[in-house]
Amino acid sequence: MKDIYQNYDAVQLAADEDFIRWVKNGTPEANASWQSWLDRHPEKREEVETARVLVQRIRFEPAKPAVDTDRLWARIQADKDKPAVVKPVGGRRRFLFGMAGAVAAAIALILFIVFGIERPNLVSTEYQEHLAVTLPDQSQVQLNAASTLSYDDSGRRIELDGEAFFAVEKGSSFVVKTDRGTVEVLGTQFNVYSRNDRFRVKCTEGRVQVTAPGDADGVILTPGMACELGADGRLVVENLSGLEAEVDWLKDIYRFDNQPLRAVFEEIERQFGVKIEADASISSINHVGFFEGNSLDSALFQVTLPHNLESSIEGKKVSIKQADTE
Repeated sequence: MKDIYQNYDAVQLAADEDFIRWVKNGTPEANASWQSWLDRHPEKREEVETARVLVQRIRFEPAKPAVDTDRLWARIQADKDKPAVVKPVGGRRRFLFGMAGAVAAAIALILFIVFGIERPNLVSTEYQEHLAVTLPDQSQVQLNAASTLSYDDSGRRIELDGEAFFAVEKGSSFVVKTDRGTVEVLGTQFNVYSRNDRFRVKCTEGRVQVTAPGDADGVILTPGMACELGADGRLVVENLSGLEAEVDWLKDIYRFDNQPLRAVFEEIERQFGVKIEADASISSINHVGFFEGNSLDSALFQVTLPHNLESSIEGKKVSIKQADTE
């Protein structure tokens, strides 16, 4: 991993050969290396996510005449205060998109002129941040923490990295594409989760079609159904009932069904902006339960108590270890 990446912005990352290779053809080793680097430099997460989305949209073509980027940046800076069509969700969330949206727009414009790519409409959230987004067709999106969303001018072709809930206006085909699978609908409500190696879709209204690279035929979901990408690359369908059928994170509740504590810790990190340290033996324990996003102390208590664990908080660092049995 290059130390100089600490000083790179999203434009520089998106033009770096090693970074492009990782985004386009990431190996498990490269994924682990970048995740480790982001854990050490959490302040660069938004830059990396922005660069990832832009690289995914690049069509590499012959070089075009050089552009006076200094002059271009000056023009962009003068016009960066245009309002974004987003709003924060929940009292404890931080509204950070104003400047982030301006920077993302600037990056997209430079890439459009320099590389000849289509300008994406880009929205991203940081840790502790939820956003409500209104798309051009008036479809509504709730974007969870540490997630990135881009869309075309119609607002009906979406790329997602992270988690979002969609309430889609009726109309032409509406497509949500992730690195792990694709969801296509006409008008409906559904939730998409796409992080690390996990891809999960839950339908709450209407019908959705879900496909994956290893499952081209895909599956059809109706309300009360979900599907998840299995280890073999096929989509596994579930019939849900009661609380299972709800989209809990919209109510600031985060539910887990026999998932490793590692995944639970990652969600706590996203929702509270902390870094959790725990031994691998603890992180691999499977967990059934939930935590609420209104209090870090309460969330840690809800997660650690069933496993006889204890936590300590020092600033933004949380340490979790086995509880003293004496």
